[in-house]
Amino acid sequence: MKPLLSGEFTIRDAKLYDYMRDLLESEDIFLEPSACAAFQGPVRGMNKQEFQEYLKEHDLTDKLDRVTHIAWATGGSLVPEQIREEYRNTYLR
Repeated sequence: MKPLLSGEFTIRDAKLYDYMRDLLESEDIFLEPSACAAFQGPVRGMNKQEFQEYLKEHDLTDKLDRVTHIAWATGGSLVPEQIREEYRNTYLR
């Protein structure tokens, strides 16, 4: 896995639903909550010392203005409307 994986992170379930609602409100795009986990990487990574060290080690620090983060989002169109509504109204803390 070493050549394929640079790192991983965890995310609280509550944040998945928050990101889902934010995306729906701002872009009118519905994703399953689990698909929204990809948004957390760039948000949390920039404030972590380990991430900053990774950028330096791989000579990426001066390339951040050209970075594109791609969130692989699948499955939202297959969720029935009743379940979508349940997701929209799920607030965890």
